[in-house]
Amino acid sequence: MVEKENEADVILGCLDTVSGEYEMKQAQSLKLGLLRRFKSEDDVEKYVGQHISNASIRTNEIEKAFKSNDFDRVIQLSEDGIKFDRKDKPGLVKDWYNWLLKVAQAQRHTQKIIEYARLLFIDNFYPQQDYYQILKDHIDAENWGAFLEEIITETSAIKRWGYLDLIRQIYIKEEWWERLFVMLKLNPSMEKIEQNEEYLAKEYTPELIGLYSERILDYIAGSVGRSHYRTACKYLCRMMKLGGNQEVNALIEFFRKQYPQRKALIDELNQI
Repeated sequence: MVEKENEADVILGCLDTVSGEYEMKQAQSLKLGLLRRFKSEDDVEKYVGQHISNASIRTNEIEKAFKSNDFDRVIQLSEDGIKFDRKDKPGLVKDWYNWLLKVAQAQRHTQKIIEYARLLFIDNFYPQQDYYQILKDHIDAENWGAFLEEIITETSAIKRWGYLDLIRQIYIKEEWWERLFVMLKLNPSMEKIEQNEEYLAKEYTPELIGLYSERILDYIAGSVGRSHYRTACKYLCRMMKLGGNQEVNALIEFFRKQYPQRKALIDELNQI
């Protein structure tokens, strides 16, 4: 534990010799802590200005400014962070946009809230807030449907990572079951059928059973080994839970005749 300024000076000197990007960032944060304890406010401000590209230091400064309602500084630091990190650190860019959203919320600036929440909703990776609900709370009901359609059109055109899951979440939240089913039919893997069961089973039970049947047939045809057979049987059981006993029995009979040499498959089928 450092208690005296001369001790701090020794450590500060040592921290200046650290190499390696990650280690340097850590050393800079430690040095700032010592400067706050033992040096003048001018020294601290100067150091912060010189090392504001350090995400930890920037975040700390933003948090301090936000707590003191210095929203102009929060905006400045966040916007500078967006410019600095846009090329190489997209995760940090989202952090800075989240701070801009928090300021807009604190100031009740509806237009800015919608702007930032929309951006963060589209880039919805590790969300810090429920951006969908924020948007719904701030957009007039008569404009809500058109707003969502615009997002769907935009994300479908760009095809960025995760866009299909974003559209799927919109369909689920809005209970647009027909569109969700159409989306599922375009890529009906067994896993995706299972993921959508709880939303579609009420209105599309026969269709789900049919999709499962097609996928399981293809899966068994192209996969060999007990682990694969257990996977197929798991989805046969899901078909049965949907009421597809007749279809499951037909598949089991087909597999017995088609693959009599696959003893492990027959063994797993016998356990259903």
